[in-house]
Formats: sequence, C-alpha cells, structure tokens
Amino acid sequence: MRKNTSVIVVGAGPAGLACADRLAAAGLDVLVLEAQDRVGGLCRTVSLGGATFDLGGHRFFTKDEDVRDYVFELMGDGLELRRRKSTIRLWGKDFAYPLDFKNLLFRMNPLTAIRAGVDYLWAEVRQKVAPRADVSFKDWVVNRFGRTLYEIYFGPYTRKLWGRPPSEISADWAAQRISLLNLWDVFLLLLKIKQEKPKTYATEFHYPTGGIGRMYEKLAERARAAGAEIRLDADVYEVRREGGSVVGVAFRQNGRDGFESADFVVSTAPLPRLAEMIRPSGGGDVTAAARAMAFRGLRFLNLVVSRPALTDNTWVYVPEPEYFFFRIQDLRNWSPSLCPPGKSALELEISCDAGDEKWRMSDEEVMEVCLADLAAVGLDVAADVDAYGSSFSEYSYPVYDLDYRKKLKAVLEFVWPMENLLTVGRGGLFRYNNMDHSIKMGLLAARHVARGESRDAILEIAKEQSVFEAPHKRH
Repeated sequence: MRKNTSVIVVGAGPAGLACADRLAAAGLDVLVLEAQDRVGGLCRTVSLGGATFDLGGHRFFTKDEDVRDYVFELMGDGLELRRRKSTIRLWGKDFAYPLDFKNLLFRMNPLTAIRAGVDYLWAEVRQKVAPRADVSFKDWVVNRFGRTLYEIYFGPYTRKLWGRPPSEISADWAAQRISLLNLWDVFLLLLKIKQEKPKTYATEFHYPTGGIGRMYEKLAERARAAGAEIRLDADVYEVRREGGSVVGVAFRQNGRDGFESADFVVSTAPLPRLAEMIRPSGGGDVTAAARAMAFRGLRFLNLVVSRPALTDNTWVYVPEPEYFFFRIQDLRNWSPSLCPPGKSALELEISCDAGDEKWRMSDEEVMEVCLADLAAVGLDVAADVDAYGSSFSEYSYPVYDLDYRKKLKAVLEFVWPMENLLTVGRGGLFRYNNMDHSIKMGLLAARHVARGESRDAILEIAKEQSVFEAPHKRH
C-alpha cells in the first residue's frame, strides 16, 4: 500500500469519483478538480420546475459483482428496481423494442414485412456462402439484418444520431451497441419451439431515487468524509510533465489560475483534450490525431407538464429525419420521484455537435419546433407545459469513424506510457461504454495507484463485442 502519495483526479464523473472514493478510503491525499458546477459528469442532474432531469438516460445494470456490490452498498435503499418499456415510433405507429414478431406482423405493411423477411434470409445465406467484411456500420447491419431493415430503421436512426452517413461509421459501434436479435429466434419463440428470450436487452434496471446524479452526489459526500477535496468550477487546461512523468496540473477556477503538483494524475477528461493539454506536447502526429478525434454532443429540451401521466414508456425512439429529436424520455416511468405531484416530465434528446445550429438555437426556438413534432407523434402537450429549458452535454458519444482506431492508437501510445498518469472513463479512453464500466475503470485505477496493481486490465473494460444488459437484482 502506497502512503504519503498525492493524487489529482481530473473530473468528478463515475470513473473519477469511484477512484477518488477508494483512494481517500486508503488514506491517500486526493484532490478532485471538476470543470462543472456540480459532480456527476455525464451522469449529473439538473432541476427545473420542481422536476429532476438527467443528461440523457442512465440506468444502472451490471454483470460485474464488484461494481454491483459497490453501488448497492453506497446507495442502500436509495435504488429502485424499475421496468423498462421502450417503443419505436415509425410511420405513425408504435413498434415494440426489442423487435417482437407478432407486433411487427400486425403493425407493419404486409408487403414490407415480407420484403424484410426475404432480405434477412438472403443475408443469412449470403454470409454463410460468401461472407462480406464488416467495415462500416452499414455493412454490419446489412450483413446481419438485410437491406430493408437497414433502410427502414437502422440507417435513418444512425444518421440522425451521428450526423454522418452510416457508411462512415465504424462497424465497431454496431457490434458493441446493437442487440443482435436473430429473427429466426423470433419465429421459434412465436411458435413456442424456443422458450429463452434474448439476453441482450434488460427489461429491468436499478435507478436512484431522485435521479442518477444522486448516486454521484453520495459518492462525493463519502469521498469528502474520507478526506478527499473536491473543487468545482475548476477547469484543468494543462498537465505538466518532465520526461516520462507528470508533475502536476494547471487549472482555472473563479477567473484565477492555479497549479497543483501531484505524485499521480488520474484523468477522465476527453482523451483528445488530455493529449493536447500535456506539456511538453507529443509532437505534430499526436496533435493531428487528437484534433481529428470527434465527439457527438447532445442537447436536451426538458419539459414539465401538468398532467399526471403521458405514456407507459421509459423511452420512445424516433428515427424519422423530419423530427427534431431522436428520442423521448417520460421521466415518471424512470421514477415518480423525478416529477412534482400530479405532473409529468418529458426529456427530448437532440443530437448535435457543440456550437452548431441546433446547439445555438434559443430555448424558445427549440420549444416551438419540438412541440409541433411532439403533436405529430401523438403527444400534444403544448397547452400543459408549465416549465421548459435546455441542458447540454458536449462530449456524449465518441465518434467511431472508419479510421478512429488509428487515431486512438497514436494518442494512447503517447499518453499511456507515462508512469504516473492514467486516463479512464468513457471520454478518457474514447470508448462507448456503459456507466458500470466507468465505475470499474475508476476502481481499477485506484488499485493501481494505491496498491501498485497492474493497470492493463483498465484497457480491457468494455472491449467485448456485445451489449451488457443483464441486470443483477439486489440480494
């Protein structure tokens, strides 16, 4: 166990706070620097009109026993077991998600359903006889589901989410994030020949009373009680190094510049931003790679509605390009604790890039467009909106373009070898992982710093080509 060791943690999100909590409990000198005015990172919450809104949908589920026990011990009775119900709003109809054959059969145009089935069977045969390579997202979906389902749902939704043609998105994203539902299994389930449903979809999840941010507020409270210092509104802009080691960080807080030295730095800042903050720099190739790495941002329009109920869904996916938002959350179905008594709350997720036209629009402009679109998809709430406002997330999704691996490799080969610098978390590893993975990275980072355990396991978190949605129930 290392003693008399000072550690700076950059970022108070899931990975950063989990790391700080464990390090402080081990007796190390811990300073957390967070650029925002509250903890939580991508999992922070905001309040509006008596309601609580997360930055998008964050559910807790995990297959990792250490993470499960860690979170359950932290939250005690503050976790609710909730049911997930999601639909796809398409052609003015609601389709069950994940796909349900009976639902598809009765809701889809019969000719379209037949064409989709034939395309799927052809894709199955073709991949067995003459397999095609998975280079892009489009390749991956067409090779498994056929062109019809790609053109109906996967293609439009992906282009809307990323703002790029699916042919320019790596197949890695599809492999990690799409539930690989074999349509033949759906037929067998329908005919009662097969009983087991796909395991890549969580029908239940745990959620903190009061919003996902409550989990990280409690984690920050516990870390502070153990001796960690957490400074908010402290934006790190430089990580100073001497040779192969970092010596400290420079930051700006309340308009003043400061510098803190440290024996270790654990960063959860977006990886390309970290690479550019390190001084001396890694040179032209590293800088060029970092600047070419992109993140997709999200804008959220939050609405408090004076109705006791709106839908029975947690999420409604809206793939059609004419609608301004790509997903709707009904927060009362996440937890009644998020809404004032007798009222509901909707969160509309709008995909954009930081600083683009959608990002810069006024709340009034976004509100006008979104209310019209809500009415068009069957949720006319214009007369009942009590409060509205926007929240923003600049670094929501790392963009897996076709050559992202090459750029990622160039940056990691500069950052990772530094003996007392760790980069972890979704942004820190430029990895589209889940919340439990970020917590796990933070715990592993703390073990490395405090005990000298190998840090290589951090790089393996969330690299499996699958979706991790098998929730553990409390026991």
